[in-house]
Amino acid sequence: MPLPQAFIPTVPLLRLRCPRSHARRRSRSRTSYLMTASPQSQTPSPRLEAFLNSSEEGNPFLGLQRADAAFAALKSRTRTPPKSPPFVQTFPTAVRASNDAPHFDVLVAGGTLGVFYATALQARGWRVAVVERGPLVGRTQEWNISRDELQALVVNSVLSEDQLAKIIVTEFTEPGRIGFASQEGEQRELGASGVLNIGVAPDKLVAMAKDNFERIGGVVMEFCKVEQVEVGPDAVKISVGKRKNLTVSGSLGAGGVGLIGTEEGGEDMSVSARVLVDAMGAFSPIAAQARNFRKPDGVCITVGSCMTGDWPANETGDLIYSFQPIDKRRSAQYFWEAFPVGREKAARTTYMFTYGPCAEGRQSLTEALEDYLEYLPTYQGIRMEEMALKRVLFGFFPSYYRDSPTDVKFDRILSVGDAGGLQSPISFGGFGCCLRHLSRISGALDEALRIKNDSLLSKEKLQTLQWYLPSLSVSGLFNRAMSVQPGQTTAGPLLDEFGINEVLWSNMKAMSDLGEDVQRPFLQDIVTAGGLTKTLASMAIRNPVLAIKMTPFLGPSELISWSGHFFALISYSFAIPALLGVRSLLERTSVLSDTQRFLLNRMIDTAIYGSGKDAEIHFNTRS
Repeated sequence: MPLPQAFIPTVPLLRLRCPRSHARRRSRSRTSYLMTASPQSQTPSPRLEAFLNSSEEGNPFLGLQRADAAFAALKSRTRTPPKSPPFVQTFPTAVRASNDAPHFDVLVAGGTLGVFYATALQARGWRVAVVERGPLVGRTQEWNISRDELQALVVNSVLSEDQLAKIIVTEFTEPGRIGFASQEGEQRELGASGVLNIGVAPDKLVAMAKDNFERIGGVVMEFCKVEQVEVGPDAVKISVGKRKNLTVSGSLGAGGVGLIGTEEGGEDMSVSARVLVDAMGAFSPIAAQARNFRKPDGVCITVGSCMTGDWPANETGDLIYSFQPIDKRRSAQYFWEAFPVGREKAARTTYMFTYGPCAEGRQSLTEALEDYLEYLPTYQGIRMEEMALKRVLFGFFPSYYRDSPTDVKFDRILSVGDAGGLQSPISFGGFGCCLRHLSRISGALDEALRIKNDSLLSKEKLQTLQWYLPSLSVSGLFNRAMSVQPGQTTAGPLLDEFGINEVLWSNMKAMSDLGEDVQRPFLQDIVTAGGLTKTLASMAIRNPVLAIKMTPFLGPSELISWSGHFFALISYSFAIPALLGVRSLLERTSVLSDTQRFLLNRMIDTAIYGSGKDAEIHFNTRS
């Protein structure tokens, strides 16, 4: 389920590490298509204003205004692109300005999660630089993950085993709680072990990864904003702007440094590489241009806080919990998460989130926080006046599940993570998505870079890293099933206001009864052919009428599209043994060229990840 990154306090960023310019100055008027929104007045209630002002960290009042302005801009956006020139431009001639300008094998734009890709590639022997618009630091708010997933950092030489142990600051062993209310007033609950039960300290994690990266020769360019990207037959070149007197606040998704406040421009410089890895998140201007600036298919609104106080129970977490029907005022089905925080024994983080379309009728973040304050005491059994607020959390997470992963539109540029549309449309967990695909993406880029003429860095060849993944596409229906459209007060004509809870309880109960091999991958954002087939069969046997009642709420077109993804999921699963057999045979005969071997390996990767079989790699499960 969604795990927003912590609110980043408004602080002046004083240190510049962006090298001096070797290129002509450019106009500094260009900004991201989303960041052009100016703060819009959305007055919080006195209760919410007092809550925001009581935060120990940052300026959440200002951050909330800016986040709401950005969300309003996204909801009202049309497909009209920003003013020319486009952010990414392609040229038929060489783009490297001079031999004196810095040149690398790989540039990674976006460092909070991008530093993991950068370190993995630097460890493989490539010259890598990370470009980060702010300071390359992690947040104080913990990221929740499972222990098995963290091994990707060790396998890819990002951290050592000893360092991995040091970044874990919380671990709970009791099963995480899953619960859904019924029309009859019953709160039905079950548990799941080993899921999101590890709390990682992002500040420690990113600092260690950064130190390891620099120690093995990686270059970090902090306080440097990517202003323009030029692609040529010889290289990809980015124009990087120095930034001074910068303030940031708010949250724009996993890994993002937040909403831009004030800044002053400095001199620009040019940096080039053989390939650019876009790790700038869901609001990447490169990804926006690749998607032709279309609206997201859905947006998850998430708000929450971290507080200390006398919590009635703080030994375990809530993985997904709903004790309410559809909120008729907001046309929203609220879900909740909660996790103990290890740094302070009495601290607990709680989140409230809701799915829905990217429509102008959707509620604002301010309205969501108003509801959060109203419902939190009932959810956790606390008295707000007895709690001390450490930080406020809020964000909105767009999903493009109808056409994810993001197509590769440019030579020498690969978008990863949220920018690449690889995140789950259910959880929006950028950190988990990064760990899941870290080996696949770094391994494929390593293969491509070994071909000296860069023939594998064309958009056609890089597209093989972004081929269709049915395991990702089938998750779109779950997003839609948890979403309420503006104006709706029930889950369609055949289900009441508890209808979404009823469907989710049926789904979660079936998976729990089928065992951990089915339940755990799903809760960790991996849908498998075997697990999904067993779950659907079990649900049909237990309550055959429920699926019929849900059909009008979802719509026939959604179900027809989903059926195609479901059969593709099964097909991918059956294709894996055949593809592995073909590769084994051809490698023994030594008839494969480097390009053919690369393409065959990408087909195998796509079949494994597209069928959810990578769950067996990450969690040692078999469904």
